[in-house]
Amino acid sequence: MQSGQAWRVLSDDPSTQFDPSVNVMTDGQPLRRPDGRQPLFNADSLALSKDGSTLYWQALTGKTLYRIPTSSIQNPDTASRARPETVATTEPADGLWTGENDEVYLSSIGNDAVKIINPRDGSIRQLLTDPRLRWPDTFSQGPDGHIYVTASHIQDSPWFHMAWTDKKFTLFRFMPREPNAAASDGAPKRK
Repeated sequence: MQSGQAWRVLSDDPSTQFDPSVNVMTDGQPLRRPDGRQPLFNADSLALSKDGSTLYWQALTGKTLYRIPTSSIQNPDTASRARPETVATTEPADGLWTGENDEVYLSSIGNDAVKIINPRDGSIRQLLTDPRLRWPDTFSQGPDGHIYVTASHIQDSPWFHMAWTDKKFTLFRFMPREPNAAASDGAPKRK
C-alpha cells in the first residue's frame, strides 16, 4: 500500500481458471444461458485468514478450494514462483469468508445454503439453508459478530432469462455457532 505498486499473480494458473466439466446447479437443474451454454466463471471467491497470512480462493465454475501463504505473493520478484495448495473439494461457490479459527464459510449456490470448511482437514458441513437465499454471494462480518450474506439471484437475471424473473434481493445475517457444535433443530446456535 505504501509503495503504490501492484502486480498480478496466478493469472494463468489452473487454480484460478474455470473447470469446464463442472455444472453450476440452481433449482435442481444445470444453469444454462438462453443459447444453451453453461456459465464459465473463473476465480471470483476470495477470503483472507484473520491474521492475513493465508489467501483462499476458488473458481466459481469449479469444485476446488485453494490457498497460498500471502508471504509468497507479496514480492513481485518471487510471486511468479508461488504455488497454490488444495484445501478441499467443494462445489460451485460465489462467496467465501474466513471466520474464527480460520474456518472458511462457503456460499453453496446449488443448495441455497452456507457451508463451513475446516481448512485443516478439508471437511465440510452445512451451517444453514433457506430457499430465499438464492445464489448466496458476498459475505461480511459486523462488529457484533454477525455474518452477513447477500442473495444476489444471479440465476434469475437477464443473463439467463429474457428479463429478471425474481428481484427479491436480500441481505441475510446470522450468528456463527461454535466450531463443531450442532444444534438439534439444525439452526445455528447463538454465541
